[in-house]
Amino acid sequence: MARLKATAETAFKSILWEGDVREGPYYFAMPGESELDIGYIVKQDNNGSCFVASPIELPHLDSIAFKKTKVSW
Repeated sequence: MARLKATAETAFKSILWEGDVREGPYYFAMPGESELDIGYIVKQDNNGSCFVASPIELPHLDSIAFKKTKVSW
């Protein structure tokens, strides 16, 4: 989990996360091929933006996404 957190937060900073947190961090699970895949979310304190690192695509969030980046962990 520490690697996921560090990798996600580095990616979030590349798309304007200021490093402050109003809520979270939260971890969530998505069903994978043979195990659960874990994702990570933080809500920024400054302007309330949410940053999501998901193991699968979340196309239903595309219409509200300000910026996106690919992350591998």
